[in-house]
Amino acid sequence: MHSIQRTIDDHVYTLYGVNADIVGWAERSALARAALDPAGVGVDDLYRALGAVDYNNRVRLAKVLIERLWHHHPALGPYPFLDTLSEFQFGAFYRGYRDHIVGSSRWKQR
Repeated sequence: MHSIQRTIDDHVYTLYGVNADIVGWAERSALARAALDPAGVGVDDLYRALGAVDYNNRVRLAKVLIERLWHHHPALGPYPFLDTLSEFQFGAFYRGYRDHIVGSSRWKQR
């Protein structure tokens, strides 16, 4: 499986598969930079949110980035209450249900 790594503050973040592809694209794309930069979202933020080892930390960081982007781009409409949606999703479905609010983060190398 394809992977990329970056060291940030003495911590190595490794991204796999589609997460690696997304961040690689964000590093190269003028379109991605035009959307991310004004909202104050940098590539290091993407590495932290998509590559945090702890699942809860990964979800928390992803939600922070989504909120920053959402509030900076008013055309997206009202901010969705991601915490409420996350709680509903896990309470309404079966045990071990995969998070669909911040995306698939099952990046462990096989």
